[in-house]
Parts: sequence; structure tokens; C-alpha cells
Amino acid sequence: MALQPFIRRGARSNATARRLIASQHIAPHVLASTVYKPLVIDVRPCRALRDVTLAGIALRAGERFFLVASKKFAGRCYVVVRRGSAWQTSCTDERSAEAIVARVRAQRIFEQVA
Repeated sequence: MALQPFIRRGARSNATARRLIASQHIAPHVLASTVYKPLVIDVRPCRALRDVTLAGIALRAGERFFLVASKKFAGRCYVVVRRGSAWQTSCTDERSAEAIVARVRAQRIFEQVA
């Protein structure tokens, strides 16, 4: 008779799992890289009225930028700005940043705004 591997399941692990599921807090790095702005549309072109820093991106007065709604976090937006031929985004994850820039490019707004 072969012994089955024993997986430890106890009150402590169950309590931890319940606490993690119930917490539903947004991680600090997400809060630092996004701004709270519920959007009706996916990508919104904006213009900075004064020198300001949004989600870690320094914007100059009159500079055009985009707010891109997060698909994962309701009411949170990433900041995207085009400087020359390069794109800068407030998203810290490389793959997600590429997807966010692709969403701006798909809207073709940057050609009309720039």
C-alpha cells in the first residue's frame, strides 16, 4: 500500500485564505502608478493646465497626455505621454505598459491631438 503525500490544511491556512480573499485592497505600487478618475471611454486625451506630476509622470503646462482606463482596477487610470517618438507611461510592468500604449495607438487619437 503506497502512502499518499499529506498536504497540510489547518485552521491557520484557512483563516489566511479567507483574510486574503476578503481584503480586496489595491497594492501600493498600483496606487502609485495610477490616478483615480472613472472614465466612460477607454482612452481620454487631456492637456495639463499647469506643471504637475501625475502617477510619477512629470507634465509641463500645455503638454498633451492620455488617461487610459485600467482593465483590472475599476476607476483607476494610467497616464501616457508621447515625447518625440517615444512613449512614456506610468505603468511599471513592461508588458502591461506595451499593451497600454497599444490601446492609445489603436484609438489613433494621438495623430489628431498632436
